[in-house]
Amino acid sequence: MSYTLGTAARATGLSKSTIHRAIKAGRISAGRSDTGDYAIDPAELHRVFPPADSAARSGNGSLQRGATLSEEVELALKNARLEAENAASALVAELLRRQLDETRRDLDHWRGQAQRLVALPPPTPSTVPMVAFNAMPARGGFVARLFGRA
Repeated sequence: MSYTLGTAARATGLSKSTIHRAIKAGRISAGRSDTGDYAIDPAELHRVFPPADSAARSGNGSLQRGATLSEEVELALKNARLEAENAASALVAELLRRQLDETRRDLDHWRGQAQRLVALPPPTPSTVPMVAFNAMPARGGFVARLFGRA
């Protein structure tokens, strides 16, 4: 009996791509079956990769019957870390949501102000104060003003 790529991956607990890379690199010898699938000898596979401990863990990382205390502690720590990461992510998402809402309110305020300014009628020449340059009194130079001779 020989392994296919998928069964070899399940037997070692590795991914199919890892097994395939080992075959391509020549670390594991494997032939091809009539259907074109890899035919890997179990002894050849386990010479390079040790068999997976299928009694303690399943493929999705959950514990099965007979798990040791260290595995249970490891899984509990992993779950606690994931819950903390989820809580931190939710907090960051809420802060970003609040910042976005505040930015949208500011944008609406400034957009309204711009629209009000555009809606104002243009100033007429009679409303713009005119400054006559010759209406200013003539003043003497700095020295004359300093000594009060202006």
